[in-house]
Amino acid sequence: MACSVLPAAALLLGTLALLLAAQQATASYPPQVSGNTKEYNFTVSYAFWAPDCVERSIIVVNGQYPGPAIDVQRGDRVIVRVTNQLYAEGISIHWHGILQTGGSAYMDGSAYVSHCPILPHETFVYNFTVPDQVGTFWWHGHNAGHSSEGFYGSFVVRPNPAFGDTEPFQADGESMLLMNDWWHRSHQDQFIGLDIPQNPTSDFRFVGEPQSLLLNGRGQYNCSLLASVPAAYSAGDALNCSTTSPQCSPNTVIGPITPNSTHRLRIVNTGSLSFLNIAIEGHNMTVVAADANYVTPVSVKYLDVWAGQRYDVLITADQPVANYWITVTVRGRRPNTPPGRWALQYAGAPAGLPTTNASALAAQQPAWDNQNFTLAQQNLYTSLGGSNLTDPVAQNPTRQIVLVNSQNRVDGRKRNVLNGVAYVDPMTPITHTLFFNMTGGYTTGLISDQPPLTYNYIKTIGSPDNYTLATGQSVFEVNEGDVIDVVLQNGVTLVNASDPHPWHLHGMDFWVLGSAAGENFNGSTAKLNTVNPVYRSTVGLIAYGWTYIRFVASNPGPWFFHCHLISHMHMGMNTVINIKPASGVYPAPPPGSQMCGMVTPLVLQDFFLQGGRLK
Repeated sequence: MACSVLPAAALLLGTLALLLAAQQATASYPPQVSGNTKEYNFTVSYAFWAPDCVERSIIVVNGQYPGPAIDVQRGDRVIVRVTNQLYAEGISIHWHGILQTGGSAYMDGSAYVSHCPILPHETFVYNFTVPDQVGTFWWHGHNAGHSSEGFYGSFVVRPNPAFGDTEPFQADGESMLLMNDWWHRSHQDQFIGLDIPQNPTSDFRFVGEPQSLLLNGRGQYNCSLLASVPAAYSAGDALNCSTTSPQCSPNTVIGPITPNSTHRLRIVNTGSLSFLNIAIEGHNMTVVAADANYVTPVSVKYLDVWAGQRYDVLITADQPVANYWITVTVRGRRPNTPPGRWALQYAGAPAGLPTTNASALAAQQPAWDNQNFTLAQQNLYTSLGGSNLTDPVAQNPTRQIVLVNSQNRVDGRKRNVLNGVAYVDPMTPITHTLFFNMTGGYTTGLISDQPPLTYNYIKTIGSPDNYTLATGQSVFEVNEGDVIDVVLQNGVTLVNASDPHPWHLHGMDFWVLGSAAGENFNGSTAKLNTVNPVYRSTVGLIAYGWTYIRFVASNPGPWFFHCHLISHMHMGMNTVINIKPASGVYPAPPPGSQMCGMVTPLVLQDFFLQGGRLK
């Protein structure tokens, strides 16, 4: 969508923000302020790279992949100056899991919800304080399919001794594990296939299964599967695969870790499609945090990690000094991707990969369609009692929303819909529409709290003969302080299958009260945990099943709520939760805000002429 940036307009917005700063809404949980500031400069550009030994163009930050790691303490102010050096694409960055409180919704990074995309050759400054959170997070591009192109990195928030922070466990060392799936085609190619309308000569092309799995940006593709590349071709003219590339060294190692020590692994699934399972040869993992919220410690041999989720686990290095396999497999979808394999190295072990059979370890991991394992592990986690950063579960919900996840044809194209609505981006960011009190910025009343007809998880919802499907901005308006229950009910696709969906909420964490497989939610609370449910920001919706979550609408502003599979987002499986502030006042755009859609210099001029109120 068209978006223009004018220096005079940015100046007006900056002046406007300063004049109206006193009117900004206050979140229910104000952030702690340490007085420390951590500053980063991100230059986003293209580069040739070979993450799985196959060279292609990707998106890098400061010339590196994965992008720079952000490492701060709770209460720190974080300033990230982002310069877009892509040729023709707007960008944004979402700080996944970081709750933008205290009026900082503009910093959340959801393109067309929080702010306009950053145009090529423009710079935008993200400036926010880390609120009352400690743990493992990550950042990633949040416009188009950029996160699938390498545009992501880790974000760690450490306890702050100045606030008396302590964690309920100890570790002698730590490692970051960023897992993701990888394609040899660009997201533009993939999106073209998703948007092909059905007609006698063409039809929808799904993105397909990934070619490789990566860990910390490295994996290994079987080069023999590629057609030979003519010697006359130069880099970038055709797929070129070389296992000697330093960017995909097959000897990827985590460690070395000290024998007889406790080692913390910060595990993130940064993938765009794949629900992953990780195992470590000879070692169990003790899960101590889920999405930066402490859980009652539980030991697992195999760990499911849905796209967008983060786990902190502890391993004990109590095995003989050697190298051990780390294997990652695809779950929830029939895999056509070889398991990923890397090495966990003990200090003092010889260089090189383990001598045992990695394939044998991967074969022991749960089968891709083992829903009993999926369900049991998802319902296994509970919040740690006495955790000072996890609120007790709210009771007495004021509203229940049931969202049926299904797939239908809308305007001749396959779309993923919620209660019959396929989401499309507005031209004007919703934050701007709300602050300037403009009409027409987004569609209202388009989506309902209940599905438009009786649903059945084994039947396609919304065939064209029983109701009209819609496209637009599906926005739920809720009041600050409301306790909202959301039932995510899985339906089926147009090929009579049911896809798993990882659901992520911006702006707030939520309690996962329960999940089930192979049934419709019937309104019974018998399967719900309202005593000590896990508190997190991303949760899985099992095929043919339901997941029940609850959150307190404590953070005013519009917050994206979406399936975290990039293809499903593009196809419309998104909505927005707009929390109306009790004060009735939305925060002003920050200095340097870019403009698009209906926000133009004339709009700002009129704003001032009308004494701060639009006609």
